[in-house]
Amino acid sequence: MNDEQNDGTDAKESLDQLRRLRAQMREREMTVDVKLDLILLMTLEGIARINQDGIITFCDYSLCQSFGYENEGELVGQHFNILVPARLREQHDALFIRWWEDPIPLRMDRGTVSGLRKNGEEFQVRSGLILDGDEAIFAIRKS
Repeated sequence: MNDEQNDGTDAKESLDQLRRLRAQMREREMTVDVKLDLILLMTLEGIARINQDGIITFCDYSLCQSFGYENEGELVGQHFNILVPARLREQHDALFIRWWEDPIPLRMDRGTVSGLRKNGEEFQVRSGLILDGDEAIFAIRKS
């Protein structure tokens, strides 16, 4: 085999190796994503999507249970303030509007907030908020 043929074979082997490495990287990334999803599912008490108008567009069953609702249909389409004690709603609205101006992720480790169950009972939760496209993802964990 001459040098020209050898160079072609080496280039093909290098390209094949690069493809294998890329496939392995994608597989590892997917594995990391799956692990992160599982960790989130195990540690969160509930999750919801809220649009810029403050309307709940999605919530999971865990969030419903945490706030005393039977199912997602009771919350989807409602303003998220339904989950906030009345005495805090005005302040909460102002903070939410300000957050949309500069949507920096709010982590759960910054303290607790008061939540309001359907029956009127207040309880303490840790909450987080992160931008996802044109909606916010709201997550809670009981204190």
